[in-house]
Amino acid sequence: LALRDLHEGRPHDVPARLDPVLAGVEAGALQRAHAFRTRAAALDQLGRTRAAFAGFAASAEIFRRTYAGACAGPQPMAGLDLCQSLVGQYAAAGPELWRPAPGAARSPAAGHVFLLGFPRSGTTLLEQVLAGHPQITALEERPILAPAIDAYLDPPVGVAALAQMDEDAAEARRAAYWERAATFGAQPEGKVFVDKQPFYSLWLPLIGKLFPEAKIIVARRDPRDVVFSCFRNPFRMTPVTYELMDLERGAALYLGAMQALELFLAKARNPVFLYRHEDLVNRFDETLDGLCDFLGLRSEERRVG
Repeated sequence: LALRDLHEGRPHDVPARLDPVLAGVEAGALQRAHAFRTRAAALDQLGRTRAAFAGFAASAEIFRRTYAGACAGPQPMAGLDLCQSLVGQYAAAGPELWRPAPGAARSPAAGHVFLLGFPRSGTTLLEQVLAGHPQITALEERPILAPAIDAYLDPPVGVAALAQMDEDAAEARRAAYWERAATFGAQPEGKVFVDKQPFYSLWLPLIGKLFPEAKIIVARRDPRDVVFSCFRNPFRMTPVTYELMDLERGAALYLGAMQALELFLAKARNPVFLYRHEDLVNRFDETLDGLCDFLGLRSEERRVG
């Protein structure tokens, strides 16, 4: 009922519905976390920003306590530690890390695109807009690359094995990628296939090694909006998303992801389009025309209907 009030423009009614939940003992930890978050969203709409922030912080703290055993600490490296370790290894690596693996990156798709950036940076909106084009098929946040990431970039492996990937290994990983895409429902044949995953920013050397001809769309948004939006809108908890429930660690994770991205932009060969979420909001047609040009598509087709 509180969520209905919030969505239907009655934020004044939300605290009265949720205060008894937060004052009682019947609600479980995650129910309390969601109650704090919904109440805080209503207070934010009412302009009570200090109280709203306190509510978001209380919700985030419950998530951190609840998932600490599963997500915090070295496993052997959790989210921020892993991110910073990878960035350090990327920065110290020689040119062999950024060189494409031998062999041809054969694809059933007419075009191959990775859409990435950071959670809450506008990737979902852009993926939905692009998917409206008749020549584009998109797959939203499915772990297609997960086996290759686990093999090459999860500790303690590091980047040395990735840098030395041979043709047989590359061919096997490429074939496995397209097989997994099909199991998740992708039908890329004859279309431009968009693989959207915000955290791909951390794994870009792997993408460049396996798919040097793939195009990269990088979604960017004001970092303050990104980090705070992650803080107030919790995700399914993993060692990486767990970091977003702390503002300082979330900001450090964002910084690491952007550092990894900058290293890739300086050294890799993939075509890259830097897209700003604010541009799509404020100059929709102009921004989409530029993206369609980058993808080699006619922008008029996405306006049909």
